[in-house]
Amino acid sequence: MSRNGQVFFVNNRIQNLVELEAMIKRNIPDCRVCIGHGQMEPEKLEKIIFDFVNYDYDVLLATTIIESGIDIPNANTIIINQAQNFGLSDLHQMRGRVGRSNKKAFCYLLAPPLTSLTPERSVVFKPLRISVIWAAVSI
Repeated sequence: MSRNGQVFFVNNRIQNLVELEAMIKRNIPDCRVCIGHGQMEPEKLEKIIFDFVNYDYDVLLATTIIESGIDIPNANTIIINQAQNFGLSDLHQMRGRVGRSNKKAFCYLLAPPLTSLTPERSVVFKPLRISVIWAAVSI
């Protein structure tokens, strides 16, 4: 938000979205957060996306619904929670949702330490050349 852009926060569990919204608002009181997911009524979801595009919100807290065709040039940050649960192609597709304008974009993957992941899961992160992974992220 401090870089004059908007944020996608991806969490693929609908059950946690309200809890995450409360956490964001608690830690960043002036942040305007909206929630969007595929189980919402289409009209309500469309309104939320439209309002986000019109900069009525700073953060769109959503499931992977954002990976299919949303083009919001002002979104320059994506945070993917529990990134170890996604495949490399999913992560790449979601990362492609930001950086669609002349603003520098950032993608943050939140995941447990690589040492706690199974070898099959940690393989997903190797091609990403991650320089920093937080040792403990519990949301």
